[in-house]
Amino acid sequence: MILVPWVLARDKAPIHSIRIRSGEIDREGKLFKLPPNWGVRQLPKSLRSELKQPMGELFIDTSHNHEEAVREFSIKYGLINQKKLTHPDPLLRREGNSIRYTLYARRFLISVGDAVSDALLKIGVTPDVSIVDLQIQRKQVYKKVTEIGFRGDFVLEKVENPAGTVSYEGFIRLIRLIRRIRHIGKSAVLQVDGEEDLFTLLALFSAPLGSLIVYGQPGTIRSPAMPIDNQSPEREGENRYSTVPVEVGYRMVSGIVLIEVTEEKKQLARKYLEQFEK
Repeated sequence: MILVPWVLARDKAPIHSIRIRSGEIDREGKLFKLPPNWGVRQLPKSLRSELKQPMGELFIDTSHNHEEAVREFSIKYGLINQKKLTHPDPLLRREGNSIRYTLYARRFLISVGDAVSDALLKIGVTPDVSIVDLQIQRKQVYKKVTEIGFRGDFVLEKVENPAGTVSYEGFIRLIRLIRRIRHIGKSAVLQVDGEEDLFTLLALFSAPLGSLIVYGQPGTIRSPAMPIDNQSPEREGENRYSTVPVEVGYRMVSGIVLIEVTEEKKQLARKYLEQFEK
């Protein structure tokens, strides 16, 4: 009998497929984990423009309430099924449709943002973990998470995270919450005191492979190849949400971005986080 020693990861624990699939390490044994001395770090100006671009698939939404985009990606990724009813669903009543949504067995889902979480809950899709700050576009809209639409027996955690920063405490709270929810099978809400925008990076850094992360995209530049509809709230050369200049013939559009978590995407999150400033 020949004993082959374990190949160890950076934390001196064995590299194992279970750890890789859970998003804990990559195939080379590098940890997807912030160091304990991380503290609170600032988003550098050099990254602001880059992070305004979608990190996954963009579902354009002209309604500005995410209903169209949520419905589209939820159907595409098997989060919901369509069945006809004798009474129309309130969400679709204005379209004269008689469809309701039924949950499929699905992959682990993390939503980042109050508007996205609200829209998902309205069509019957409850994220496994929702990250909210009771604000929409930096204006307080809700006083408590139940006003967003969370009901029943869910786990609620709270954490402080100043605007424009990523904190070690935020990372630890999120990764522990993800592991707990995967174990007990409930849904959870992480309520952020401050701002949750940059938690998309932490969610991607923490999530298991194969998970889905969804977040709102307030404004991104689209090329001239996309026709500009005069009825659209986003007009040629208009930039309502971003500081990125928009050339003539281009336009800003909003919607929802869905990220399928892969090792490559997690490494991208690591690259961005390594550039944050003390």
